[in-house]
Amino acid sequence: MDDTGNLLTISAGSDATALLSLCAWLRRSPEVARHGRIRALPARDGSSMNAVETIGVVVSGATGIANVLIAYANWRRTRPKAPSVTVTLGSLTVAIEDPEAREKLAKALSDHGHAA
Repeated sequence: MDDTGNLLTISAGSDATALLSLCAWLRRSPEVARHGRIRALPARDGSSMNAVETIGVVVSGATGIANVLIAYANWRRTRPKAPSVTVTLGSLTVAIEDPEAREKLAKALSDHGHAA
């Protein structure tokens, strides 16, 4: 991944199918694509060449972060049962397990100096 900007990562435990779905959703979102670069990152343990462990989004600034959060919330609403995810930006890691995901993450980012 290009290291220009902030690397925001999203993981969903062992739910590679959900991650691939979310990755495709983010790539189709013009607002996210305009302000960030999206990559499905393979599992680090080498257990499977096709396993996706994390989505990495390099975002430039608060607008890019906010657009990822909006797209994530919209994707989550389309899932009959959305998986829990963990979002990491710098030293901040937030586990999201409930429907109020965007608000919870936006507050955590704001508390750590990232406006979203």
